[in-house]
Amino acid sequence: MLPRTLTVWTTGFAVFATFFACDIGAQANPVYTSFDPASSTATFAAGIDAAGNSAGYYSDSTAVHGFIRDPGGIITTFDPPGAINTYGQSVGSGKVAGRYLLVNTGGKGFLRKTNGNFALFDPAGSVDTFPMSIANGAIAGYFTQGTGNFHGFLRDAAGAITSFDVPGAIHTHAMAINNAGVIAGSYLDSGGVVNHGFLRDTAATITPFDPPGSTDTMATAIMANGKIVGHYNNGNAIRGFIRRTNATFQTFHVPGSQDTEPTAAANGWIAGTYVHAGMLHGFIRDPGGTITPFDPPGSTRTAPSGINASGVIAGSYRDTGNVSHGFIRTP
Repeated sequence: MLPRTLTVWTTGFAVFATFFACDIGAQANPVYTSFDPASSTATFAAGIDAAGNSAGYYSDSTAVHGFIRDPGGIITTFDPPGAINTYGQSVGSGKVAGRYLLVNTGGKGFLRKTNGNFALFDPAGSVDTFPMSIANGAIAGYFTQGTGNFHGFLRDAAGAITSFDVPGAIHTHAMAINNAGVIAGSYLDSGGVVNHGFLRDTAATITPFDPPGSTDTMATAIMANGKIVGHYNNGNAIRGFIRRTNATFQTFHVPGSQDTEPTAAANGWIAGTYVHAGMLHGFIRDPGGTITPFDPPGSTRTAPSGINASGVIAGSYRDTGNVSHGFIRTP
């Protein structure tokens, strides 16, 4: 399928955050921009880079396709050669990493370059590949060889792929990489019940970790300074955490929420989801620690999935007609 380039008209909305407690601050006049590729029946934005390019995937009447939206609002849709479904997962410097499906096969990895060309890849022996994060041209993710176990992988900027596992893990899920090449993720231990976080440094040394009191840990993002962000279960509720480079932790949650799950982080900004009264909402935590809940206008379900160093968020929301749209939130 040939790439399709189009301009989508968007509308900005300025709203104030909803307060659940007096220690939650509001950011003045955030602007929400809703968007969809032409012919989309559901749009899911998965990430945003430092320049403001956002990427993700959308469905139409026939298939799922990838897209990239530039800072000016121009959306280019794409599919790797032969793909029957395409999922853009992460964007960095205008390059998109993701997963695509062929007829009668599992998922394969792709890198869409800024000129529109594709580099297609899989770790050795993979029958299903999940690229999750791109930074400085390197891609981290996980794959399975059909044995039921998942392994982590790193594809460097030159295209060389290294697979790895946390020692003793049943499953290893590499979820995020920063510009230095440090990887964060989670693994399922040999007991097959509890997940833990891990850090893989540039020397390939893997360090497992858990916030104090955690019964289950999921690392979802890593910042340029090496701080890792994710969520954990303390036995009573799901809380967010920041793992500092000295291996100490700061935990946080949206007041009133039993389920706070950070999904993205950059330059001290953190975005994620929380559940209140059975509904999924978004939140942003600024570098000073102030948490602001939010929902795009008309949203019945909000799912932030990416944030850049300027605090601009990309994500998806569901409207009252149960249709998903992409959104950009500018502080």
